Amino acid sequence: MVSSAPTYCVEICPPQWRGRMTGFYNCGWFGGSIPAAAITLGCSKIESDLSWRLPLIFQAAAPFVVVLSVCFLPESPRWLMAAGREDEARAFLVRFHGAGDPHDPVVELEWAEFKEAIVDGADKRWWDYSELFNTPSARWRSLMVLFMGVFGQFSGNGLGYFITEIYGAVGYDDYQIFCLNLANSFTSAIGAGCGVAVADSMPRRKVLVWGTLACAMLLAGNGILSAMWAHLPADRKDLNVGRGAVAFFFLFNITFGFSYTPLQALYPVEVLKTTTRAKGMAMYSIAVGAISFVNLYAGPIALERIKYNYVFIFVAWDLIEAALWYFLCVETVGRTLEELEDIFSADDPVAASKRPGRVAFRRDGTVALAEA
Repeated sequence: MVSSAPTYCVEICPPQWRGRMTGFYNCGWFGGSIPAAAITLGCSKIESDLSWRLPLIFQAAAPFVVVLSVCFLPESPRWLMAAGREDEARAFLVRFHGAGDPHDPVVELEWAEFKEAIVDGADKRWWDYSELFNTPSARWRSLMVLFMGVFGQFSGNGLGYFITEIYGAVGYDDYQIFCLNLANSFTSAIGAGCGVAVADSMPRRKVLVWGTLACAMLLAGNGILSAMWAHLPADRKDLNVGRGAVAFFFLFNITFGFSYTPLQALYPVEVLKTTTRAKGMAMYSIAVGAISFVNLYAGPIALERIKYNYVFIFVAWDLIEAALWYFLCVETVGRTLEELEDIFSADDPVAASKRPGRVAFRRDGTVALAEA
């Protein structure tokens, strides 16, 4: 699902809706996290194994819906084109991108780019990943995928696995922690929803650079107040310090939700070619899994040994991330997937991505040229 679902979303979307639709897919995470937080809160008072069995059982509902509905989904038009089923690919574009009009300008533009860019595009060697690295263009694309795979998991959001320790360290009891977890899921979803709403016009470079810097500052606020709380005598704890630390953590998650949550699924599939998208997303999944492993198994050790100072590791790392995004991030907003081939094939993809694209029409309204 991590590899195939965002790939499918980005390939079926009309170009003008690609950001919102694919970004909204990733926000479906909150469709699970909010009910999960509410269910665990409700089950927290159960004094039996059902306190953890019931949340686990309820998680089977969503996969059951997917299993029932997936067989009715149409194939991606890019896959159809690559598989030599051109009539079906064009029929998809006419129906879903052109509202039934075969002469719609969007359909004409996409079809012209399909015929130019997708030639014998079916991947026939499942074991060969060399296309991800064998050209400068491919290496740039793979670098962007790895950036999002690593930075999207290791910008401090992994601290969410340890909210019991983070909230408990500033004076909250178990029931309050469950309530804060539910509230944090709602506020994070609002931040992510705002990011989705502007995903088709929001420059990727700016939001990743400034969003990551904001994450660093908010984590620093949380770390500083957590340190102040830890150094206060037990009989002189100031609740406002603990509340401030929690507020900074809430604001961090809202900011991360706005900046990263829509782009975690969207940006990797945008930057990959049709012929390498599946394998590129497999590589992305490996990067996500590796960093998640570090978060899950190194995080508890770090929190036990260095406590609140663990937060400052992410502050420093987020500053490094912001610098890397600034110098290396390739802008994708406002381009069709096929247009991005010219961007990544340029000598300097970062500079090329900042230049406006051009679309030329003939007198009869058909597309004559689309170039970056």
